[in-house]
Amino acid sequence: MVTTQDGKSEKLLGTKLPIDTELGRLAGRLDALLAEVSQHPLKTLRLELTEPVLNTHGTLRTVIVLSNRGTEPLAIRSPVELAGEKDGWLRLDLWPDKPPSQVRQEDTRNARAEKVELLQPTDALQGLKTILELPAQGSLSFRVDARIEEASAGATLVRLTYATYAGGTAGRALVGEVMSRPVKVDVRLKGAP
Repeated sequence: MVTTQDGKSEKLLGTKLPIDTELGRLAGRLDALLAEVSQHPLKTLRLELTEPVLNTHGTLRTVIVLSNRGTEPLAIRSPVELAGEKDGWLRLDLWPDKPPSQVRQEDTRNARAEKVELLQPTDALQGLKTILELPAQGSLSFRVDARIEEASAGATLVRLTYATYAGGTAGRALVGEVMSRPVKVDVRLKGAP
């Protein structure tokens, strides 16, 4: 199975030889199963990290987008509530933009979000609740600030983890962790051109 950038999934069974009859039947059954499953309500949370900037004072500022790709509303714990909490967090991880085999553990940096603010206020979110509801195909954007100590200059990858383990929200909101895909940021240190 291959998923393209536009989200389309395709099966690859071979390139030159004919497909075996039994394998063709199996592929047909998989297509029917996928069509059936796609008709049922889903709740899926996607986390995207955009516009990361690390200033010369060591503050990493980025925008995160939490979106529900499903067909049913999804309750989540507000990222605003996660700054400084023990049972949930927004954590930023940074490491040099190198092949994984060349990244040493001491090259990685991480920090929890210190400040989180909603960028898309809507009537439903006035007063900033602890539990937010993302409608089907809906999304919310937040600005996140974190202090990064001893960052290395140069091309860096940054990834954000949204995690919530609050017992009081279990059954009402998503519990667990979601990670964004890594995004590049160019780190410039004080005195660098």
